Amino acid sequence: MGAALQCFSLLLLLPAEGMERYFTNAAFFAPLHARRTIQRTLPHLRASGADRGPGAAIITGGTGGIGLATAHQLAAQGYGLVLGYGNDAKRADAACKELQAACGAHVFSVGGDLTTEQSRDRTVARLFDVVDVEFEGRVGAFVHAAGFFHERLLEHHFDGAISNFSVYDAYHSIYPKAFVAITEECLPRMSDGAGRVVCITNPGCNALQPPRVGYDMPGQGKATMEWLVRMYALRLAKRGLCVNAVSPGYTDTKAAAHTSHPPECDGVR
Repeated sequence: MGAALQCFSLLLLLPAEGMERYFTNAAFFAPLHARRTIQRTLPHLRASGADRGPGAAIITGGTGGIGLATAHQLAAQGYGLVLGYGNDAKRADAACKELQAACGAHVFSVGGDLTTEQSRDRTVARLFDVVDVEFEGRVGAFVHAAGFFHERLLEHHFDGAISNFSVYDAYHSIYPKAFVAITEECLPRMSDGAGRVVCITNPGCNALQPPRVGYDMPGQGKATMEWLVRMYALRLAKRGLCVNAVSPGYTDTKAAAHTSHPPECDGVR
């Protein structure tokens, strides 16, 4: 998982004054005119709240795998943590204790389902209830690392096997819709020049790579999410907010055990 953490160290924890060079190097950042906008803006960015630390980092899927590894990195940088998880409260409690023991982190967990509209709305509201009460409404970072395996995923392919949109909609809810819902709530709580928004994506979810056969349902959701990242990066450049998508590649996590992977990854940990 080291490569994934290196990505986060560069793209999420980068100080504002170093952001301009990553507009040149990052794969899913804003186009050239947006880079020029932020280069003009950087000298004038506000640093409100800097003396109180970076605020809360909201991490969906934050109690295991890539999300938990990211939480350790952010806690070491002084962020408070609000970890979203699905339904494994025991695992969430263990993750919080692990982070507190390792980093002395100020950490909270919020359980909830992001795959349907009503439950997604309730979960997002609870996340920001914690942010507003425990962190004075201050958000420094949002990492959307939530994962999901639908029990009928492998039956739904774009080859005549889509009889309804139940599985399609579940993945669209947890990926692009949840990403937008949480990001929109984060933005008024972020200080200019200090906010970071990152989503976790996968190989084959953009036009630069061939699509992964068998990843039809998650892939359409994450492909939409990548487009959203580019639009947010373009629109938020004037505020000096860093928005990016990170594709760590095939990583040995609990969620990845349900999906297919290239033969060359067999036995790799």
